[in-house]
Amino acid sequence: MASVVRHRFRVEEDFYTQAHPGPEDVLLLVEVSLSTEAWDREKKPPLYARAGLPEVWRPTREGLEVHRDPEGGRFLVARGETIAPLLLPQAEFPFQPPL
Repeated sequence: MASVVRHRFRVEEDFYTQAHPGPEDVLLLVEVSLSTEAWDREKKPPLYARAGLPEVWRPTREGLEVHRDPEGGRFLVARGETIAPLLLPQAEFPFQPPL
């Protein structure tokens, strides 16, 4: 498992010693990939929704693509707009795309 805490990246070895995480363990999935952008944008969100993941974020050149809703709910967050995870609304922050 990897986590980011105040701009520090940390890998926790053996975090899941009994089993791999399931959809119920995931509050938010953030996927960053430039090489398979079309596949990631069109094919993966429905797969994640069917698996039970509540929310997927994809930083893109245009902004932050947010998928929340198994029925295909998708919207784009522009630079400087505020966003918070659906299941962690108190973690609100302004979106700034990667350089």
